[in-house]
Amino acid sequence: MAVIKLFVSLKIPDTTAITAFHTLRRMGYHSLEKLDREEYYEFDVADNPDKFMKEIVKVDILVNANKHSAKICKTDEEYTNVLVTDSRDNSSKLLSTLRERMGFGSISSMSKGVLWKMCIAARNRKEIAEKITKELLYNEHYQKYKIL
Repeated sequence: MAVIKLFVSLKIPDTTAITAFHTLRRMGYHSLEKLDREEYYEFDVADNPDKFMKEIVKVDILVNANKHSAKICKTDEEYTNVLVTDSRDNSSKLLSTLRERMGFGSISSMSKGVLWKMCIAARNRKEIAEKITKELLYNEHYQKYKIL
């Protein structure tokens, strides 16, 4: 069993991330230098992960080639990453579509969320990222978050 993580970002400027960035700066988070947002998908794949990785980035219901770019894995030490997911992550319809209509029968499970990438110029980056997340980037009533 292999775990594949797919990150999907917009090719054009992300107005949601830009608005959130400016709002956070007005809220007093002046150490926040940059804020980016990506869609996050995690797949548990039974067999042939290399073939799966090459094919999943071409699936148009996840990645629209006209407006998105996709990456399978990344390590970016410059950023503090926060993954926000719905508490009741219901990816069952998307999983069903990928398995039955798109031919990805090797996916045993999947989850999805939003990855917020924060460039923070401070020593206590994780504490600031957590405070930012609690104050603006997630809703405690139906979402959960994880500092990566």
